[in-house]
Amino acid sequence: MGLCKCPLKKVTNLFCFECRVNVCETCLLSSHSQCIVQTYLKWLQDSEYVPNCRFCNDPLSAHPTIRLLCLHVFHKHCLTKYAQSLPATTAPGGYTCITCQEGIFPEPSNKSVIAEALRNGLATETWARPGLGLPVVPRTLPPPVHTSTPMPSSRTNAVVKPTPLAGPPQQQEAVEPLKTPPAVAALVKKQDSTIPVGIVSPNTGSY
Repeated sequence: MGLCKCPLKKVTNLFCFECRVNVCETCLLSSHSQCIVQTYLKWLQDSEYVPNCRFCNDPLSAHPTIRLLCLHVFHKHCLTKYAQSLPATTAPGGYTCITCQEGIFPEPSNKSVIAEALRNGLATETWARPGLGLPVVPRTLPPPVHTSTPMPSSRTNAVVKPTPLAGPPQQQEAVEPLKTPPAVAALVKKQDSTIPVGIVSPNTGSY
């Protein structure tokens, strides 16, 4: 037992292995959330500690953590991955700490600061809500995507005209006049030359 160094000066049996100071529950959550904290008696028995997550072995300070009632602390996403690996039929009592096998979910009658912080941390996890006595939040499907172009109504006789493709303007080809073959032209000219030209009488107007 000892006094916490905070202004409240609470008597506590919790001891931070890393800072080597007595800590109360309030300071445990605010100033030592990622520290290895156990009872002072356990520290006297064995002061060795590893400041890593038991699941991934990465430093606890690398990711957000969550502390259980047994005071063992893990990365929150690692705890979620472990819980999701259990069978879907696992009862709330089957979710236990991998270090000491103590239950994860606090009893409803437990109103301690650590228990309230644990409830708040687990309330956002789908797998933990039944164990906390909370309703499971159903998954919501994304809303359908509507196109911005309105479709023609079947009640009207609207005809959707295809949009012409953009491209270079077409140039109209020049049409060349038909040419008379040389042989035909010579024959026509010869015939014209053999037809006698009539003389018109000035008096009668006849040939």
